[in-house]
Amino acid sequence: MTSTAHPSSRRRPKGVRARQMTYHIRKEEQLNLAYGYLKEEDCPTISEALRKTRKLTLLDLRGNDRVGDAGAKLLAEGLRTNRTVTTLDLSDCHIGDQGLRYICDALEVNKTLHTLLLGLNPAIMRIGAKNIAEALKRNKSLRSVSLYRCNIGDEGAAHLSEAIRLNTTLESLSLFNNDIGDEGGQRLVNALERNDTLQKLELRCNPIGKGLIDQIERMIELNRKNKSARGTKEDVH
Repeated sequence: MTSTAHPSSRRRPKGVRARQMTYHIRKEEQLNLAYGYLKEEDCPTISEALRKTRKLTLLDLRGNDRVGDAGAKLLAEGLRTNRTVTTLDLSDCHIGDQGLRYICDALEVNKTLHTLLLGLNPAIMRIGAKNIAEALKRNKSLRSVSLYRCNIGDEGAAHLSEAIRLNTTLESLSLFNNDIGDEGGQRLVNALERNDTLQKLELRCNPIGKGLIDQIERMIELNRKNKSARGTKEDVH
């Protein structure tokens, strides 16, 4: 399962509400506001701070289930112009397809974000997968996307397969436990035939047949070997 470590070095300013976060977001490099800090009405403050920060590289908002789609819209407004944050964790924030659309719109112009974590948002379904697939066709900065324990299904996997076929920068994608079956698995196999950059594709806890999983694992392993070989040639030169 693709996940993100949450080191103790992430600073959590105790006893302060999001309305007091502007200073911290503007001054800190890594900020942990996970689990219970935010409500939807706090998001304009965070959004404004995202526009102004010159230092913040990691923002952890996981587990704030009152953010929702409306909060995601406000956060996306800040993300559009942010030039420092490379990792954004919105796992378990009660975000659905509509909220993800706002985030994806921001990804059309954001050139800084490398890691986007959206797991444990079960209201992200096939439409959300379509939106992020469209963003991945254009975005050249994202290296890792996690949609673990969402509900994209075979149709969502088909949309993402189109993005995998065209994207040349994404290296890690987690689709752990998304109700993807053989239909979606075959679409992923077909996409990987045209992709040589994806290094990790997490598909555990999906009802995909072993034969397809074995194919996918072999193709991903080939991508890893090819990347290693390219790196070795660059070192020689």
